[in-house]
Amino acid sequence: MFAEAAGWKQPIRFAAGVGGHMAAIAVARAAQRAHVKRLVFAHIGRPTLRALAAGFRPPFGELAHDGQVFYVRTRMRLRPGESFSASSQQKARTPRSHACALSGER
Repeated sequence: MFAEAAGWKQPIRFAAGVGGHMAAIAVARAAQRAHVKRLVFAHIGRPTLRALAAGFRPPFGELAHDGQVFYVRTRMRLRPGESFSASSQQKARTPRSHACALSGER
């Protein structure tokens, strides 16, 4: 699972409370509770960079770095108009790979 780490211990709120970013610590704990196998923080903000510089690490997950490439293997492909269901898992075709590369932008 890809997630952002814009804030470290505190969420970052947008103006007028219309959204924002969860704290990286909260995301890591929620991912653990949800039994996420692999958590990758890809958008790393200043508060998180300061925490990392001070020696802190998230309780779960890893931090991506610029230029890193990830290969995501899907278990199944859906045909156009088909929706995901437990029965469609049995009809899964050959797995395929997708690549996701992080840009150098922060």
